[in-house]
Amino acid sequence: MRALREAGRLVEDGVAAACGAITLRVAAAQVEPVPLDVAANVRVAADLVGRAGADLVVFPELSLTGYDLAALGTRPDLHVAPGDPRLEPLAQACREAGTAAVVGAAVPDGDRLLLAAIVLFPDGPAPVVAAKTHLHGDEAGLFAAGEGPVVVDVAGVPVALATCLDANHPEHAAAARAGGAAVYAAGVIFERGTEERLAAHLGGRAAETGMWVVGAQPAGRTGTIEAGGTSGVWAPDGTAVARLGDERPALARATAVIAA
Repeated sequence: MRALREAGRLVEDGVAAACGAITLRVAAAQVEPVPLDVAANVRVAADLVGRAGADLVVFPELSLTGYDLAALGTRPDLHVAPGDPRLEPLAQACREAGTAAVVGAAVPDGDRLLLAAIVLFPDGPAPVVAAKTHLHGDEAGLFAAGEGPVVVDVAGVPVALATCLDANHPEHAAAARAGGAAVYAAGVIFERGTEERLAAHLGGRAAETGMWVVGAQPAGRTGTIEAGGTSGVWAPDGTAVARLGDERPALARATAVIAA
């Protein structure tokens, strides 16, 4: 059964507007990727975007394939460029729902390969690619590292993009905040049994920077890793205002209230 969980609005839109604040409806999408099947994972993402009722939906690291470095290193058909026609069902869902979606993929960039987030927008801008800055273990032999956080505009709110280990480094979130971000969108993978580390890192980045943090991670198998779910949304004081368990596919939803 599909599971949807929503935190209550912390401030109603009308009250927020009266206080000079901006609201952004955010969701962390928790999925178990279909192994090495880009088209199937795009369909799952499109379905969740259509159900989310959100301005921004964030998916886990390598959500379009699962975390299988051996396969990603030998199968170019698993690489996803921003204009890949396989993304069209998700792009259409974003247009219809008025939602920006952040998905994780191995993205070709000339003669390099990036472990990246791809942002699809609802209203016409070309997709944006944000490469993971802090590569982990064998990733460094396959991917080129990014050069720091990328900040994009979602419904008038500056949103920084992070992939997994990026969110473990306080300086990455601090640079995002210094770049004007109000929301930190992190697609991550934490192994089952390390859920409290996930909460400590993501809640910590929120409390340290005053940003809202949206953390999406898989539940179940993602390539060679068994992940433990518990995706969520953290308020600027570090409090989790929406948190999932192990259910999948699922959405942890909240309304972020951002001072103008």
